[in-house]
Amino acid sequence: MPVVRWPSCWGARGSEFRDRLLGSKVVQSTPETEAWFSIWHQLTLGTIPQGGLSFHSKAAKHLGPRFFCPAPPTLVFDHLVGNEHPDFDFRGAELLFLTGVKITPETFAAVARHLEETGAKAVLLKSLAPVGFEPNANWLMVDSFDDPAVAEWLQPVLPEDDEMQFLFGDHEVVFKEINRDRIQVFLDGKAVSPIIESDSQTTQDAD
Repeated sequence: MPVVRWPSCWGARGSEFRDRLLGSKVVQSTPETEAWFSIWHQLTLGTIPQGGLSFHSKAAKHLGPRFFCPAPPTLVFDHLVGNEHPDFDFRGAELLFLTGVKITPETFAAVARHLEETGAKAVLLKSLAPVGFEPNANWLMVDSFDDPAVAEWLQPVLPEDDEMQFLFGDHEVVFKEINRDRIQVFLDGKAVSPIIESDSQTTQDAD
């Protein structure tokens, strides 16, 4: 699932550090830069908090170190992906998110072309819509990704609550949670590892 966003915001406003975006000493967080927290919150079935993506964010302090987090296959691009890769097919994605404070016309066109050619759907932060843009049924424009309609569009692509999913070419790799400290790795549906424990010890059973 592609997420197109710019700039990079990790939750500095809710941390003990100065409110500065990654790569900038002057630009501060805004609702638009922080909007993608809601996307990650939903993709991870509520594991990643609404207030930030880093343990430096106070919103994540209660989580503690984690060995596992449910998540679907996700790729993150910046606002220039359409300029740098105009023919990029977004890996056959069924649902895309466009967020942040800027998207180039070339990137918007590349996403629109993908939707038209494949029947995929896109969720667009309304502030990014080009002037005069009229969305069709493949587009969902929202003021916030907390909009209930976003959850409805996401439902078909969300992972099981015990799976962290990855795609590598035509192959699917799944880290399956046994319990909080143990996982097992599956390749294309077949177990390819013993049960792995968070202290790097392994065992063949889940007891």
